[in-house]
Amino acid sequence: MFNWCSKKSDLWINTFHGLANRLLRAHYVDANLPKNFQILDNNDQIQLLKQLMRSLNLNENKYGVYQAMHYINREKK
Repeated sequence: MFNWCSKKSDLWINTFHGLANRLLRAHYVDANLPKNFQILDNNDQIQLLKQLMRSLNLNENKYGVYQAMHYINREKK
């Protein structure tokens, strides 16, 4: 039998995002990231934008959070 894993800890089973997170954590210097970088999910992004809009006294009804998210994503490309 072919033994391609020397021990159980050598085997990784992850989702794509879990694997990407693990690799980025291991190689943050190569990726030019700070050691304590954070990955925001969709809900984190929404909450952060709401806080930012409140701190800038922007009306969330006039300038929607989702509109702001789409604008930011468009500008990143």
